[in-house]
Amino acid sequence: MATTWGRCDGPASFADTVCAACTLSAAWLIGLPRRAGRRLFAMNDAEAGWRGWQVTETLGGLGRRYRDTRWDALRTDPALRSDALGDSASPPRTVRPVDAWDDVHGWPWDGEG
Repeated sequence: MATTWGRCDGPASFADTVCAACTLSAAWLIGLPRRAGRRLFAMNDAEAGWRGWQVTETLGGLGRRYRDTRWDALRTDPALRSDALGDSASPPRTVRPVDAWDDVHGWPWDGEG
């Protein structure tokens, strides 16, 4: 009996049938978490695509990592890294007149703190 690719002239043995069924079942079970993750994160992945973010599947498809590619520009372009508020590391100080009224506490503000 001559056989060709994908076709057999004789009937398959019971062992071959069971082996093929087990292989297909195992492949289906292995892909189940990835398919569930794709369905679970479909809306988030779509939004990430609209924003131009990179989507990385983690934990076998049950997790996602989203990354904005614009952060790469900060690494490569030193002009974008400059501090627009100034070189000081401390937060900006609020300057109020000494005779102003403190709206939060309800008493005149003495200029301290």
